[in-house]
Amino acid sequence: MNRMQLLFTQLAPIDFCHMAATAAVQEMLLHTRRGVAHVFPAIPARRENVSFKNMRTDGAFLVSAACTGEIVEKVELTSLAGGTLQLAIPWEGAAKVSTKNGKTMNLSGKVWP
Repeated sequence: MNRMQLLFTQLAPIDFCHMAATAAVQEMLLHTRRGVAHVFPAIPARRENVSFKNMRTDGAFLVSAACTGEIVEKVELTSLAGGTLQLAIPWEGAAKVSTKNGKTMNLSGKVWP
């Protein structure tokens, strides 16, 4: 085995580990199961401030969200293909929704299509 082959053999598992760690963190922030997107599904209860911006999810959507403590303050959705997204509302009660054209509505229920 020459020096280059040895170096590649030693580095290959490290690259895979970095991708696995990134995927694990992403799944803690945004996870889709059975067609429903869940925001902050696995963040520890002792969290302080957590946010992410423009994470891609199924159906060509970008999702941004922020929470302080256990309170989800904001979730922004952008459709890149004009599709439908089902989002599990991460708080009790209704969600105030504002569209790009300025329309505001309150939605409630377990899943928001």
